[in-house]
Amino acid sequence: MEITNLKKSKKLTKKQIWGIVIALVILVYLVVSYTPLNPYLLVKYPPNKWQAVFLSNNQIYFGKVVKMNRKEITLEDIYYLQTVAQPLQRSAGAEGPTQVEQKLTLVKLGSEIHGPEDKMTINRDFVLLIENLKQDSNVVEAIERYLSEQ
Repeated sequence: MEITNLKKSKKLTKKQIWGIVIALVILVYLVVSYTPLNPYLLVKYPPNKWQAVFLSNNQIYFGKVVKMNRKEITLEDIYYLQTVAQPLQRSAGAEGPTQVEQKLTLVKLGSEIHGPEDKMTINRDFVLLIENLKQDSNVVEAIERYLSEQ
């Protein structure tokens, strides 16, 4: 009696190989997108520092990033810059149009007529850049001055 080896060699077809590759790509995408490996979720902003959030509409908000995910950023303790036109004082007898000086002022969110809360959720699609501000920046000094007067 002769014993034969009936072991069959199994080779993967091209279709099976492509199926495995596509499944692995999808798996890696899901792992990176929905786990702490997501780069949006890895960035943490220190709670004791102020951030500047630059938006695509040229608006800049200053505050503290308290939450961030793939879709949105939550900002609290918010301030923004506003341009105020101040007429320059003319000397006596001066003729012609009044000259105006443009000044930037820092405004605390919540003092507007519609009375918004001091919390903002921003769609990430509109965020160009987020920067930590130095403690000795003009903006941080103005915010600290405002807070000390409250």
